[in-house]
Amino acid sequence: MSKTALLLFQNQLFAPDFIPAVDEVYVIEDPYFYGADEDFEGDVHKHKIILQHAAVRRYVEECLWPRGFKVEFIEFEP
Repeated sequence: MSKTALLLFQNQLFAPDFIPAVDEVYVIEDPYFYGADEDFEGDVHKHKIILQHAAVRRYVEECLWPRGFKVEFIEFEP
């Protein structure tokens, strides 16, 4: 039996009603959103980084876990 997975990035924090039934959700912190992408380097304000990280964590804790989604969090580490 094959398993299904869903990859979510910071800009895809949709209402849980729009998330399909899957075996596991991978929430990925993409370096692009933190100004650390080698191809798209840029200055990102420290407060923006903190806000994005907190928003992703809160989304997982308050929207996905209560609905029974199994979540694997892939953190960006500079």
